[in-house]
Amino acid sequence: MLQLGGLLGRAWPGGSAPGSIDRLTPVKVFGLGLALAALNAKNAPLTIAAGASIGSAGLPVGQQIASLAIFVLIATLGLLAPLGVFLLGGERAHTTLGSWKDWAAQHNVAVMAALFPSSSG
Repeated sequence: MLQLGGLLGRAWPGGSAPGSIDRLTPVKVFGLGLALAALNAKNAPLTIAAGASIGSAGLPVGQQIASLAIFVLIATLGLLAPLGVFLLGGERAHTTLGSWKDWAAQHNVAVMAALFPSSSG
């Protein structure tokens, strides 16, 4: 956790977080996203449930590994899709990622409400 704090501190030296992230290399952004996803407490119950379901399904080891790989692939699409666009998109990658960034900034409140619904209801 302290290492993540150090990374975040270097990523946002006295400036705005989104502006600082724009200056990180793709590899550092991927690492930051992976660390944030791994440390997100809301991911733990889903991961534990997936592991328990796969483990208790009575599948052969090969099918358990394949099921786990599919779960990990689906769980990391939010990280892998932008990385794939950046690496494979050529000239259009900058425009595509920029439009995704603008959309996310414009709809931030709605996205956060969908991802993290209030439990006070």
